[in-house]
Amino acid sequence: MELAARWRAAAGLVAALAVGPQARAELPNLQDPKVQYELGISQLFGRDVPKDPTQGVTWLRKAAAQGYRDAEVQLGICYQQGFGVDKDPAQAFSWFRRAAEQKDPRGELQVGLAYRRGEGVAVDLKQAVGYFERAAEQGHPRAQLELGLAYRNGLDGPPDPEQAAFWLSLAASQGSLAARPMAGSALSQLDPEQRARVEARRKAWLADHPPPPPNR
Repeated sequence: MELAARWRAAAGLVAALAVGPQARAELPNLQDPKVQYELGISQLFGRDVPKDPTQGVTWLRKAAAQGYRDAEVQLGICYQQGFGVDKDPAQAFSWFRRAAEQKDPRGELQVGLAYRRGEGVAVDLKQAVGYFERAAEQGHPRAQLELGLAYRNGLDGPPDPEQAAFWLSLAASQGSLAARPMAGSALSQLDPEQRARVEARRKAWLADHPPPPPNR
């Protein structure tokens, strides 16, 4: 379903919930975690319905409790930012980790950031780099950027300029504006043979990882 249509559907759910039992009988299954997630997002941000972050979080929690990855990540963000719920870094980390356990790249990125920053969990740079790598391998541009910076700065070991240049250039290729100047700088520090290897790896990676379909 296209994104705009999904917002309209969620808005319809909110409106029907306010009408009464007869209208509710005609609703989609409110136990469906996807429906719960879309309803939560609609109320969280006020898309076509009155904004109610607290109620939005309630619906997100229902979906997340069923293991719906999008809801787990968004609920983690709500706890991270104190949006619709009291700020709680430990709860944020818990929900991000649940998504990461399902190999969700956004969850993996957020777990990596939490380990790097010490938010809701003790600092563990080895774990941070590991989670960045998991998400980066799945094609998440922000994770590729973070992994490139980890290699550039020696976050968990000696700096590796060639690895840094590869991941930063890959992030730039996938649309990360922040990565573009960093990639150029990293490549300029390599010799011609190293640059050739990085370019070959980048092209091979992109060929093996076609972009996902729209609205994924």
